[in-house]
Amino acid sequence: MAIYEYQNCEPRWFSFENPKAQKGQGAKENSGAKGHAFEYFADGEKKTLVDYAGEGVIRRVWMTFEGLAPEREKAGEILRGVTLQIFWDGEEKSSVEAPLGDFFLLGTGEMRAYENVFFASPEGRSLVCYVPMPFRKRVKIQLENQTGTDIKRFFYDVDMTLEPVGEAMYFCTSYREVRNRLCEELIVLQREGSKGRFLGMNVAAVFSPDYEGYWFGESEVKVYLDGDREYPTLAGTGVEDYIGTAWGQGEFCGRYQGCLAFTPEQTSFYRFHVRDPIFYGQDCRVAMQTIGGAPKQEVMRFLREGKEICPVSADIEGRLLPLYQKETIEWEQIPDDTWVNCWRCDTYRLLAYYYEER
Repeated sequence: MAIYEYQNCEPRWFSFENPKAQKGQGAKENSGAKGHAFEYFADGEKKTLVDYAGEGVIRRVWMTFEGLAPEREKAGEILRGVTLQIFWDGEEKSSVEAPLGDFFLLGTGEMRAYENVFFASPEGRSLVCYVPMPFRKRVKIQLENQTGTDIKRFFYDVDMTLEPVGEAMYFCTSYREVRNRLCEELIVLQREGSKGRFLGMNVAAVFSPDYEGYWFGESEVKVYLDGDREYPTLAGTGVEDYIGTAWGQGEFCGRYQGCLAFTPEQTSFYRFHVRDPIFYGQDCRVAMQTIGGAPKQEVMRFLREGKEICPVSADIEGRLLPLYQKETIEWEQIPDDTWVNCWRCDTYRLLAYYYEER
């Protein structure tokens, strides 16, 4: 529908100034002069942002906390310690649940100014989400403060439209934190028994010091669809390639893909499959390998030192020599300056976004 065409929907804004988003009932406190802009958010408290019975679409979520700005002295505590939960149509278990930092693409625990198709922090002081989230009967959105400290000032608004949603799918997330085992793929999303759409992922990685700053991102992203077992239908070529860059990875922010943090210690990157949709009819498994690389001499030293590393392949003048699962590697046949890809072990925070039928 064109932006200038009339749409039969009603806007509603939830905030502390109108917590039930009732028509004609906003900004009543203090005679209408900014009477309830924020609330105290105690440690251990669960705070309900939305609890609405009806049909519609969540269009925008915005929030900020004292501690995110201006000094950002508590940003890491808030991004890691405040959890977002969203419940659709009276369900008991939340369909969306994740630490705020991971949900809003800030999994390293640091605020950054950025904006893409679904999320933003315009000046690195707030958190904004534009993912459309339809519901048929009821929606409940809540936060839980698990930071260990009280937050003196918390502001928010959630904007929705009241309208029929038909057969729309429900927005969901899958979050996990894991240190991978050697030669193990990371499972970003595992779904069975329903139709859905894999919308994308946000990944934060903390690099093990064992690898002394050498490159982590040779890992291929794989998507196993509708009966795929041993091998996937969709396979990428490396982490930096998956997020649209190449030959290494630095910080950048794109509409559908980006890397909001990259240091020798950690990184955080995302991709959304909007222009290249990934639908599944019965099951979907999204996996990411845990492969990095280093020069041959360094790989051999890591092996002698007993570090968790397993050679995969050697790039010899533009040709890959397979090394994985070989009983014996003839290192003397590989030139000293050769780049060698290897499985390695790091710590990951993995968040998948998806829609699914119910």
